[in-house]
Amino acid sequence: MGRVYEHAAHTIVFLRLASQETDLLFNISKSLRPPGQLGHSRAFLEQFRGLSIREYKNIVKDIFTRTWFSRVWVLQELVLSSNPWVQCGISRTKWKRLCEHLLDPFPAGVATGELGRLLRPLTDMDEARNRFNVNRATTGVHSYDRFFDLIISRRGMGASDPRDMIYAHLGMADVHTQNTFGIDYEQSCSQVLEDVATQFIRSSKDLSILNHIGNIELVKRQPKPPTWVPD
Repeated sequence: MGRVYEHAAHTIVFLRLASQETDLLFNISKSLRPPGQLGHSRAFLEQFRGLSIREYKNIVKDIFTRTWFSRVWVLQELVLSSNPWVQCGISRTKWKRLCEHLLDPFPAGVATGELGRLLRPLTDMDEARNRFNVNRATTGVHSYDRFFDLIISRRGMGASDPRDMIYAHLGMADVHTQNTFGIDYEQSCSQVLEDVATQFIRSSKDLSILNHIGNIELVKRQPKPPTWVPD
């Protein structure tokens, strides 16, 4: 699927039905001047004149608590696409424009606390996309500095099969990592996780991976990999 996204002219992230809140936010985003131009922040805030911070938080919450943002496979859809768009109902705007208008305009300290938490999915995913593009531009290959770091950063995402925590991110790894693991659903979940941990130890020549083993009773660990392997 990674190659499909890489070669697509446009990718639409469809967040299902629109609401009054999403229509308002998308329409304002499309009507504003590009970020960085004089008056952008002021114009954005003036568009929301009359709305309380609580009402604005409800708008942000409406978008970023949708299930798409918690699914494990969607990051490659966003990161590998050259021109991703976000759509709710019939309202649509570019991912880049949405990020610029939501993350840039606030004075220091405004997008913290609950608002910062609500915007965290947008912040994290846009950071991953930017990091990927920087690596691609500087190295000429599609890679992350460390594939394991990417996996750890995505812990807690929605995946019906634990193996997808590895497989869903291979498209964003370097060629060597892709060839090392591959996608093989004949392997057990425990074996896949053990292979990733073993490869990390061999390549890094340290045991820092042990820092990521959760404080969970052994009988409750799923899918029950060896005790030294993070799940």
